[in-house]
Amino acid sequence: MFRSEDPLTSRRCDARPIYVEFPDFGFGPAAAALALINGLDDPYDWHLVSSGSAAAYARAHLPQAAHHELNTFDRASWERFCGLASSGSLTLSITNPDFAAWAAEQGYAVGIIDTLDWMWPSLPAGVDRARFHLMQAFFGETAKAGGSRSSAEVVQPIVDPSLWGISGRGRQPQPGTVVIGFGGMHLPLPFGDELVADYTRWFLGTALPLLVYHPGISKVSIVGGRTDLPDLVPRAWSGHPAVEIRPRLPQPLYSALLHSATYLLLSPGLGSLYECAASGLAPLLQPGWNMSMLLQAYHVALTGYEHLCPWPWLEEAVGDISDQAEHDGLVYLARRLQQTIQEDLHSPESMLVKPILRYLELGDASTPLHLPVSEALPTATERLTHHLRSLF
Repeated sequence: MFRSEDPLTSRRCDARPIYVEFPDFGFGPAAAALALINGLDDPYDWHLVSSGSAAAYARAHLPQAAHHELNTFDRASWERFCGLASSGSLTLSITNPDFAAWAAEQGYAVGIIDTLDWMWPSLPAGVDRARFHLMQAFFGETAKAGGSRSSAEVVQPIVDPSLWGISGRGRQPQPGTVVIGFGGMHLPLPFGDELVADYTRWFLGTALPLLVYHPGISKVSIVGGRTDLPDLVPRAWSGHPAVEIRPRLPQPLYSALLHSATYLLLSPGLGSLYECAASGLAPLLQPGWNMSMLLQAYHVALTGYEHLCPWPWLEEAVGDISDQAEHDGLVYLARRLQQTIQEDLHSPESMLVKPILRYLELGDASTPLHLPVSEALPTATERLTHHLRSLF
């Protein structure tokens, strides 16, 4: 769990202020920020800057910090940051290189911590002005420039070791239990929330009958970051005694739930992948609904991991988006997802049926997810501690 003795429980007037910025793009950047803050021993005055579900997620876990609602994914809102932090303030930017470059050019002391660096074909020039740049290691092979930034320090996957991994809870599955996890459930496009809602209804509409009627399954927990998650569960199943809906579940409870379940049907967000790999879990990975999820599912397949529900056009799409800007890639994939969902709804058998049934048949024999990342790499906490002490 998050430590009760962390520096936020007794903020000191002489503690150095640090502004931590992360976009509302799922829970990955927010979870990385929380894991890093929780891992530091030195006292700092934390100011968390984000918006939407990511901000609510951080506020629930670190209520003692100062919280500032600001959509840092939107360039038009960046000037408002100048009203929050004085020039020269130390600012940690999590997985938002464009904002990081802008902040460095404005005179802020910027530290970059990027969990998705491998996805960016290039970085804005202002990134070179950052005081330090930590890059979370990526497990897959990619033709993009990410993964070879000469100025960045590569670190191990950023997960909270008190919740995931050897020092976390042991695997104690309760027979007949299933978790369906959708992550933060936010896509930063004008039609993004509608697309995620359609995807969620589609996935649950197929998965829940298979699970509820499967012999031996007695409980299905549905978790995700949207407050309207109960409204996205098909009416025929939302009141079923075997189904429970738990939106915006706190991270410690989410970790305990995953460790205690027999079956996991999770979206392929990078944070979720690294959390499961650290804990020896064997999730069935959903097709996913954004650019990073699809690319990560593709690279997971290349490792030989077998528990996947891939889109039928996944390999083709990876080639199509390889040279596209992130926004263009998101728009391209959104159109294909919407078309495929509509076609699948009218097909005799959903593309999800066979992968789900095959996964259920394996039970405890499912092979845990393993992602090839060097254990010789330093941890992000070690490198962040070093840089903060050198700056202060």
